[in-house]
Amino acid sequence: NVGAVGTAALLDVPNSLQSLLLRLHEEGYDVGDFATDPDACGESVVAALRVLNEAPVIAGGASRMEEALEDHMERARNGDKTVAETLAKPLGGLGGATVRAIDVSTDDVEKVLGKYMAKKVRRAWSEKERGPGVSASGDMVVAGIQVGNIWITVQPLLGVEGDPMRLLFERNLTP
Repeated sequence: NVGAVGTAALLDVPNSLQSLLLRLHEEGYDVGDFATDPDACGESVVAALRVLNEAPVIAGGASRMEEALEDHMERARNGDKTVAETLAKPLGGLGGATVRAIDVSTDDVEKVLGKYMAKKVRRAWSEKERGPGVSASGDMVVAGIQVGNIWITVQPLLGVEGDPMRLLFERNLTP
């Protein structure tokens, strides 16, 4: 994912995310304990999403996502400087949020998208390229953080890493 999780031009994604969750809470939406937990913060949610989008974590499939995040939180608590410090907070600074992930087979993609769109996805993400978000077993991994009844995930990459021109100029590119 080229390390771009939680970044956007001229935006403070962690603070924007935190403000959005707090506003949703004020408007009556269920954000779990996020709004009332003093340790909960947008920076932790973004850090957790970064973990879930690391290539080795995705390669392990949906069943390994929660374990990977817990491992990063433990490493942060032990002072590992290669892990986001915010994950060292109680409950990882996630305000009770949980990992929600699922493996989606190519057959499932076809059932949901239909044959035509599934064919486009397979053509864009060949077995050789694997594509973003594909586990070692070949399933697409859809993962995110559940905050109350709100699910937060990362927009999948568009195009092929290392080939930005393909994204700009290929008319039939499937994300």
